[in-house]
Amino acid sequence: MRVPGLRVLCADDEPNVLAALRRLLRIARPDWDLECATTAADGEALLTAGRPIDVVVCDAAGPGLDGLRLLGTVRDRSPATARIALSGSTDRSALLSVLALAHRFLLKPCRPDDLITAIDEVAAARHAVGGAISVFLGSARSLPSAPTVYTALVDAAAQPDCDAADLAAVLETDLATATDVLKLVNSGLFCPPNQVVTLEEAVVLLGVDSIQALALVSAAYRTSAPLPPGFDLGALTANSLLTAALARRLASAEGLGRAGTSALFLAAVLADIGLLAQVTARPDGWARVRDAGPGERAAAEVAGFGCTTAQASAYLLALWGFADPVLRLVLAQPAPGPDAEVAAHLLAYARRVARAEPAPEDPPAAWAAVARSFAP
Repeated sequence: MRVPGLRVLCADDEPNVLAALRRLLRIARPDWDLECATTAADGEALLTAGRPIDVVVCDAAGPGLDGLRLLGTVRDRSPATARIALSGSTDRSALLSVLALAHRFLLKPCRPDDLITAIDEVAAARHAVGGAISVFLGSARSLPSAPTVYTALVDAAAQPDCDAADLAAVLETDLATATDVLKLVNSGLFCPPNQVVTLEEAVVLLGVDSIQALALVSAAYRTSAPLPPGFDLGALTANSLLTAALARRLASAEGLGRAGTSALFLAAVLADIGLLAQVTARPDGWARVRDAGPGERAAAEVAGFGCTTAQASAYLLALWGFADPVLRLVLAQPAPGPDAEVAAHLLAYARRVARAEPAPEDPPAAWAAVARSFAP
């Protein structure tokens, strides 16, 4: 989705790079209003000059720019502005600092089409959820970022000659994720016929989409930020995986096909990722949500956090570049309307079963049969 008339700030300490960016964006998106800055101070001044900046594209590693300062200022002074960081650095500690401040990260040099797509996607995310939610989540001090191992898997899978060994090699670059994937594949959630001992076997058994989703949940549901009392991150992760495994079986029973099953599985895994951002941004709101009954939770989320967890999750997923089918399923939760697609109702049912919550009405017999046979 393209949002017309964006005001975009490009920041880089090399004037030639800025000139090239300006030419590129002028040609690709002539309706955008482009601003350029070579120092953090210049960029900060542009934040308050004229109409609001929609997206900042910032070189995070330029020695003369101080990109981290600019990204932090944008977060604090203009939290509704989407932040894209570019960097050619491979230093792990430096990258972690960038990821803590940026909604999207691109490694330099990046392809022009990738940059334009990233700007389109983060702008569309802001547009889809509304200004208030963009401000609330944009100001979060520890907004989750799309894990690099997941984006590497997506890039690898897009190559025409990619095979299971290539994807296994990507997983091996992140020991914690690789270990989690093998644990999950061998758990009762997936019931493999024999023990899976290699990552390549795991890829062959579950397929590319499911492996990407498992790697994503393993890395995404981690945080070093302090969590409020009573918030159990392990339980949240386990419930998300349980929901996804049940949703996968329901999709098979309903005959959704590969694309539909993949979208449903991803939506089930990530439908609550926004809660992690909510409790770190506003920890005092968690008690209200924790104590709410099943039918009261969405209202409690709005009262405690300013938006529902479904809205927060969809915002993050849109920032990360997830496709519309996944976003629609997440946004439809927790109670899809009568006109919602079947997959949205499957997800809502799987979430209720995983949480041992009563359904508002009797489910179709085929769904109930799958739920009864589901014993992870």
